[in-house]
Amino acid sequence: MKTKFFLLLLLGCNTHLLFSQAVTGKIIDTQSREELPFVNIILLKSSDSTFIEGTVTDEQGSFTLPIPNSGSYLLKATHLGYETWIEKVTDNNIGIIPLSPISENISEIVITGEKKLFRLEKGGITADIQNSPLRDMGALSDILGQMPFVTKEQDSYTIFGKGTPVFYINNRLVRNNFEIQQISSKDIKRITVITNPGAEYDASVNAVIKIETIRPVGEGISGELFTYNKYNKEWYSINRVSLNYRKDKLDIFGNVQYFNMAFPKDRDVTYQIGTSEGTTTILSKTRDKDYLRFWTPQIGFNYIINDHHSVGTKYEYTDTYDNSGNYDVDTEVTKNKALEESLHSDKYYKNKNYNHYINAYYSGVLSPWLDMKLDLNYKTTDHDDRANVLNTLESLDQELINTAEKSRSDLYAAKITFHTPLWSGNLTYGTELSYTNNEQEAFVYEDAGVPGILPSNNRVKQNLAAGFISYEKTIHSFSGEIGLRYEDVKTKYYQDGEYMYEQSKKYHNLFPSIRLSYNHPHFQMELAYKNSVSRPSYQNLKSSIHYEAPYVYFSGNPFLQPTYKNSLTYMVMWKNLTLMAIYSHYKDQIIDLNQKYMDHSILWKPII
Repeated sequence: MKTKFFLLLLLGCNTHLLFSQAVTGKIIDTQSREELPFVNIILLKSSDSTFIEGTVTDEQGSFTLPIPNSGSYLLKATHLGYETWIEKVTDNNIGIIPLSPISENISEIVITGEKKLFRLEKGGITADIQNSPLRDMGALSDILGQMPFVTKEQDSYTIFGKGTPVFYINNRLVRNNFEIQQISSKDIKRITVITNPGAEYDASVNAVIKIETIRPVGEGISGELFTYNKYNKEWYSINRVSLNYRKDKLDIFGNVQYFNMAFPKDRDVTYQIGTSEGTTTILSKTRDKDYLRFWTPQIGFNYIINDHHSVGTKYEYTDTYDNSGNYDVDTEVTKNKALEESLHSDKYYKNKNYNHYINAYYSGVLSPWLDMKLDLNYKTTDHDDRANVLNTLESLDQELINTAEKSRSDLYAAKITFHTPLWSGNLTYGTELSYTNNEQEAFVYEDAGVPGILPSNNRVKQNLAAGFISYEKTIHSFSGEIGLRYEDVKTKYYQDGEYMYEQSKKYHNLFPSIRLSYNHPHFQMELAYKNSVSRPSYQNLKSSIHYEAPYVYFSGNPFLQPTYKNSLTYMVMWKNLTLMAIYSHYKDQIIDLNQKYMDHSILWKPII
């Protein structure tokens, strides 16, 4: 086999998607033939369903969405109480898109114009769940997929123009998003999608979804059995058993959940690498079957000491005993449009993951002018990943590649927040501390015919100290908030046990934010500015080279710099029309780069 290798390398630079055209259309109800406002319109990449752009329809059900000047894309439309619509984009003018009402429980989902389902307030959009048809949707995840500007793909969420949100349940940070699968829609009081998080949130947070639940009434022992099942080529099931003991102001709770998930998918992935010899194109047609099976017991208590003080804690253990997948891949390699080689690959991987998580909190009114909230968190994770790939060539010769990775991480975090009334407004201030330790090792058991894959290990330690202050005030129909956050971050990077000075980083940054709002019963708008940061993940900082496919290796870059982002966001709500416009400027944005590998043309340079 005349094998060629390429490296998918993470670099840092400024980059922008080029949009030279737009796709337009109109959404209507299939039964009433009326236009549908407030519909989420999402543009996805055809090959892997990656989120590209999003918008919502106007009062007449029309939309206009910019589309990149090249590539193949899907258009997706979602709306409360309607079936999801998705089709491939073949024309700039889609025309009329009919949405069909969901047959199940549709009698309970009746929306009239007498009461607004969503409101714009304090940096985001709020939905009152208990006093709306959303209460009968079934599960929290079903509601989140219908919230404005929120797109849901399997069990992940994206906010238009803001990226992946962090979740808070009753003001407690959610560190495992599977926790939101546990909540029934009947237990939710309010959901707020915050598109302009203030200074009290981490500077890397660009969007927040806050969930408030109702406190159950009554005393004694209660229990719940919950199951959720669906079939899409494979069974997908979530099961939970919960018990709760309530006496006066004490709640003791415990539950056990079992998840059996499957994610089958067919996809085509294309890589193109330009060299002095011409352009090489690698086309892989993949039939994926990914499985995720785990169980997680949880126990804890909440105690309301009196009207001014409450405490609580919980412990959660997660055992992901099977995160596996089978990939059936056909690969064709062409050079200057001439077929060079083709082969078939059978890939199998299996991951095991175990983690322990402890959270404790205290909330209290210390005086008429001072409220306090304290959060303490500890989480430890062990991860074991094994993969093997069997390549069958045109000559029927075979190559076998066996690799493994192990990783361990520890997190210690504490956050204290104070609230003080000041000049008829509210002053929020506090501090946040965290320490993380992440160790990763890569092993190679067999690499028949595939050179260049070597064992390695790296370790990253990080200390973060932050202080924040913000002031919020409302005057008649106007409100505003101004905030400032300071973060001091120190990281130490070790490669094969040796401390690497150049890869170890120190950052000292100020992150300002400001928000101005106007609130009227029939018209609301908001203008906000935020400075934020996106730091490279531990995976992206790895210097070791990993085998992804017969012609593709992957490597991180320990010299990556954080991406700094300045965003200006404008939101307006008028009747059934909701509009959000965002301008963002990035510095040192992290991108993927395809680069030739085996001729040693890659130069590892620090990014300035």
